Amino acid sequence: LVYFRPGEKFNVLEYWKARFVRIYPLYIISFALTCLYYADSLFRIKPQKIVANLFVVQAWFPAYAQSFNYSSWSMTVEFFFYAIFPFFVFWAYRRSTKLLIWGSLALWAVSQAIHFLMWRDILGTYSDFMNYFPLFHLNSFVLGVVGGIWYLRVGKDLSLKPAVVYAALLGSFLMIAVYTVVSDAIWTALPHRMEPMGGLLSPLMILFIVALALDKSKLANGLSHPVLVNLGEASYAIYILHVPLFWLYERWLETSGFADPQSIFATTFLPTMLAIGLLAHFFLDIPLRRWLRNLLKRISLRLLLLDLAFLSLIVFTIYRWRFGDGREYQSYREMERLMFWLAFFIRPILGLAFGAYHLENLHASWRQVIRPLLLSTSLASILIAAG
Repeated sequence: LVYFRPGEKFNVLEYWKARFVRIYPLYIISFALTCLYYADSLFRIKPQKIVANLFVVQAWFPAYAQSFNYSSWSMTVEFFFYAIFPFFVFWAYRRSTKLLIWGSLALWAVSQAIHFLMWRDILGTYSDFMNYFPLFHLNSFVLGVVGGIWYLRVGKDLSLKPAVVYAALLGSFLMIAVYTVVSDAIWTALPHRMEPMGGLLSPLMILFIVALALDKSKLANGLSHPVLVNLGEASYAIYILHVPLFWLYERWLETSGFADPQSIFATTFLPTMLAIGLLAHFFLDIPLRRWLRNLLKRISLRLLLLDLAFLSLIVFTIYRWRFGDGREYQSYREMERLMFWLAFFIRPILGLAFGAYHLENLHASWRQVIRPLLLSTSLASILIAAG
């Protein structure tokens, strides 16, 4: 609805930056909270698993898809959609609405057939791959985009009777509800109770969403109330933070000495989570987004990523050279990981503080670049050695 503008310039890089800024600040906070929960064993976890989560690519690796904050797998899928969205839109500009609708439905049907056959034949071995791999969610993404294009091209100008809109709303809702109840009751007859993870119900959900968009009755006015709009805006904060806060809150209650911690948890967690989600959205997420947006205007991501890659190479190479591949090296693995994570966080923070990643460094003379680089590198080395 925001970016489908035929004839207007689409700045792909700015779009990607905007999407990154919208998602990443609370994502990394949720990751930090999950690390706090796993603090006792954090340095025994494989660095590649942590790196996959830091760079939001965990769902591309089935073994890592549910690592740390297990609900954050969907952020990998979302970033994948952001990556391909501009190119799909450019292609859709020149295609008829009819072709887009039938093409998206054909993709959905083929995807469901593949998903069904794979569930039936290899469910027990590759369930994480089936549930979380981004390509299995492509069909629902395409249906959603095409639903939005239909609304912009055709739907918003339609004058439909309220009865028709309500029939679409109620019909789609009932079909989803019936499937949910029936599949739960006879799930052994289906490939798996999580079959909708592959987008099975997407056409019904798109119908429900489009019907809501077409509605001009008191229902639409009621859903436009500021309280509900703000709750919708805070839904991402609630979603991405709820798992680590669930774990930390449950642990705190169990160790606090309360008589019945489980009952207290069951009674208080939902309202507490809603309140935290709203507070996090307005007083954490929005300010952090503003700060990150301004930061990205001043720094070069290429320099930052190159620095991280160089650091990783140095840390792991030094330990290999010093201790070889034998038993001695294995005894220092945890120390190696500690050194890696100290370098991974301390070096970029100091680099940002001293201006080592500023955009002007790409075109400056070596004398202008060397001072912030030496200062940040030297101080980082001292802090890492002390750690």
